Amino acid sequence: MAENLTVHEEMKASIAAAQEATKASSSAVQIAAVQAAIAACVPAPTPMQADRLWFILITGLVLVLVASTGGIIWALGLDKNTDVLVTIFTTTLAGLIGLFVKSPSQ
Repeated sequence: MAENLTVHEEMKASIAAAQEATKASSSAVQIAAVQAAIAACVPAPTPMQADRLWFILITGLVLVLVASTGGIIWALGLDKNTDVLVTIFTTTLAGLIGLFVKSPSQ
């Protein structure tokens, strides 16, 4: 592709080329070709961007975990039902643990 094309124009051209190349193919092949064309135009995040995304994700989960813990303590003090808060807490904790567990395929 020409270097002066924007990402949007490059993606549009790639999609058009994929559609043209797979015109006589089945719809599944056409969809796969268009998805591949789109994926080729979207750059992978840099290590710095990936680190920032991880930081945002972990921070958000920790904040939800802390808030739900505080909510459980508060609700217990008022003799309120804590079922929903316990569900939020356990789900968030499982999500955090899941991010740090080694993949079974490794």
